[in-house]
Amino acid sequence: MQISICEVAPQGACSYYRSIGPLSKLKHINPKIKIQVLSKVTWNSLFETDILFLARPDSKAFVEMAEMAQDLGIPVWIDWDDNILQIPPDNPAYKQYKSKTTVESMKKCLEIADIVTVSTQYLKDSFLEYNDNVNVIENAFNNYNYKFEKVDNQFESIFWRGSATHRQDLLSVKSEMVSVANRADTWAWVFVGGDPWYITDYIQNKFALAEIDIVTYNKFLKDNRSAITQVPLINSEFNKSKSNIAFIEGVYAGSVVIASELPEFKKPGVINYTEKEGSYQYNLEKLIKSKEFRKKNYMESFDYITENLMLSDINKKRIEIIEGILI
Repeated sequence: MQISICEVAPQGACSYYRSIGPLSKLKHINPKIKIQVLSKVTWNSLFETDILFLARPDSKAFVEMAEMAQDLGIPVWIDWDDNILQIPPDNPAYKQYKSKTTVESMKKCLEIADIVTVSTQYLKDSFLEYNDNVNVIENAFNNYNYKFEKVDNQFESIFWRGSATHRQDLLSVKSEMVSVANRADTWAWVFVGGDPWYITDYIQNKFALAEIDIVTYNKFLKDNRSAITQVPLINSEFNKSKSNIAFIEGVYAGSVVIASELPEFKKPGVINYTEKEGSYQYNLEKLIKSKEFRKKNYMESFDYITENLMLSDINKKRIEIIEGILI
């Protein structure tokens, strides 16, 4: 049984969590499953294929791939981790994803697909308009290559990870964040994924690191051992579909997570703040002041991920989908 994956960014985080990463581990459940990664799809590359997997298909080229597979009688499986159809204007990729050609291609691929998988229930509900066979497969911790171990002796630092796409999210709590940083001046602030100067220029004890590859990043998380991971997100249609990756990575690093009150972050141990003024600051300062409070909530999150979000378990959902497609 061969699954052919078309992944435009094979070294990226989405590939790690949603395509090449999890699909390459299916052999541990069913040794008969093999995968190949294609940079483009041609008829000869598909002749040994049982399922064509398209990751985040967003162009005419993807539509042509899906239609070719359809013509050859090969099932098409597509996967999304973000609701790109609801991308906000402040996102640097807005013009690309809001072009008429891109939107039409995305919708066409959704309609052609035999199966659609997404990372959240909110995203599923959004895509049901285009395909009635949408399934939720949560992002999971890769317990094949890494150990999800309890962390002790965390550093007094507050961690954030993201890219330029999160500018509005960070700005939504800027004044409160700077206020906390000035009051809790013994704590360090760690930013990974770029230098959000519009925040870091106002914080003395900070460290900013550019985007790094996933293996280096996972090592950094373990070495960093931040006591707190923050996930500020504004309440938007795009963010309501955001998945749990920041939650998983934060807890892997040893953090208690403070996050916006959005669907995927209402999880055991996560401290949710609201958009009401002062809520972020109040909850963050509460975490800073109490090591016991941090430890209690960290352990709740650690236990939840251990019991519910290991890739070896979540991949069973992918096996069920594969069996359903090929019946």
